Amino acid sequence: AVNRRLRSGHQQVANEVVQLANISLLRQRDQWKQKLAQIQKVMDVTVTASGCKDAETNARPWKRHWDYQIFKIMEIQYRFGLESLNENLPEMKADLVLANKQLRMKPPLEELKTNYYKEIKSFISLPLMFKGLEGAVHIYKAMPDRNQQGIAVVFQKADELFQRVQKLQESFAPWLVVGLMPERVQEMVEQMQDPKEWDVNFRALKAKRKDMDKIPDTIKIDCFTISTVILKSVVEDQFERLSDSLVIALKRKVADELKVVMEFLTEALEKLNVRPDSVQELGKAQTEASKLQEQQPQIKKQIDSADEKNKILRSVANGVEMGEVFHKFEEFKDRLDAFEQLANDLREELRSKMDHRIQNMNGEIEKFASRWQSLKPKTAEKCSVEEAKKNAAAMQDWMEQWEQLKEQIESLKGDCEDFGLAPPPMSEIDVVEADLQAQQRSWSLFEEYTVQLEDLMNQTWLELRPRLFTIQDITASWLDKLKDMPRDPITHLLSQEVQRLGSSHQGFKNMTGEPFERDHWKILFGILKLPAETKLETLTFRMLMER
Repeated sequence: AVNRRLRSGHQQVANEVVQLANISLLRQRDQWKQKLAQIQKVMDVTVTASGCKDAETNARPWKRHWDYQIFKIMEIQYRFGLESLNENLPEMKADLVLANKQLRMKPPLEELKTNYYKEIKSFISLPLMFKGLEGAVHIYKAMPDRNQQGIAVVFQKADELFQRVQKLQESFAPWLVVGLMPERVQEMVEQMQDPKEWDVNFRALKAKRKDMDKIPDTIKIDCFTISTVILKSVVEDQFERLSDSLVIALKRKVADELKVVMEFLTEALEKLNVRPDSVQELGKAQTEASKLQEQQPQIKKQIDSADEKNKILRSVANGVEMGEVFHKFEEFKDRLDAFEQLANDLREELRSKMDHRIQNMNGEIEKFASRWQSLKPKTAEKCSVEEAKKNAAAMQDWMEQWEQLKEQIESLKGDCEDFGLAPPPMSEIDVVEADLQAQQRSWSLFEEYTVQLEDLMNQTWLELRPRLFTIQDITASWLDKLKDMPRDPITHLLSQEVQRLGSSHQGFKNMTGEPFERDHWKILFGILKLPAETKLETLTFRMLMER
């Protein structure tokens, strides 16, 4: 009966041990523990039922036998586990994120490695802590040493796995270029000119978004599950900002180009609106029209470029209204095409008005001559210096009026020549101009003298006193200059003024007052009847000359 119980228990253990072969030590570790516990229970029941004395000692050889059998099965499962350990570890999750302008894992790759190798170590060291049926505990501890090659493969696969993870991380780096170099990207956007550049970039942006959509939200590499959701959100945000930059830059470029075109068209239409009143003005208008004709192709090219950009802009956002530009350009072309005929009509109109213009010009000359004869500066012998100064200033006004009239006369002569007409008869011109020139020479000479004299008069006595020879120099220079001038009342008055200045030299030389004290100067000021507040420091040559 005891033998039957022992054979029955032994067979039950054998059946249970055989089942261990079908349980994965790597993936079904808890079932291994449960099955081992069942085996231990069967053995305990069998030993107890046999009624053996010192059951623990007598059962040890039996347990040792089955520990060896379990060792064989466990080693096979251990080897299978090592071969697929990298693929069957517990799932480890990580997110691809952008932190401090760097693409990183969250948790960091170092932390993932730590957790990964912790799981590997847990499986590899499993036999070291395994006691089996406690019949031959020591045999399990030798299992890692017996499978060193398999363990080496595990670590090799681990290195390869993390290389794959690192490579995956690096593969996403190009997606972040736009966000990592915003200043450079903005600079490149601002430098874009050709519409094709915007078209290419908008198309590329659209294609990149499609490619981004194709990237799965999670990527599994063995036991690692890497999420790309956060990274894709960051990239999409960068794409959106790039798209906004492109739209803003393109809209600004279109607006700037249209502004330049509108300014040109507005100015061009103003030039074409001019109605010339003379042949010179007509010639100038025709020259301007010719320049506008040469510029027309370039303006058309600018409008086409802006229109092409605007079409691209409308495909991605609200475009710029260009109706006014097109309308104004059509008006410009029509006006430019009609200008030549208008110029010919104006030329004929101006030709028909030439007799009337000549008659009016002769009338203007006669009016000027009449005013001149009546109002020209008088040259009476007793003309005062102040009156002479006023006459010299008035002479400048007369000459300016005459030059303006001469410009009109020359314009009229030029128009006559352009139309093939004889020069207009204007007999009084030479007479009036000769009289004006003669008067101007005399009065300009007088004005030149008064300017030089004013400079002398404004000097203080203390400044002029050491240089009294200046009076003699000015006098001698002007007397010499007047010798060659024709005699008339103006030059006669000027000669008298120069001689009066020269005759004052000796008197001033005798009153330099170098040894004078303050009291002496006060006495002199009283004799000359100068104002009481007069001081030596402010005494001018004018004050002395006028006494």
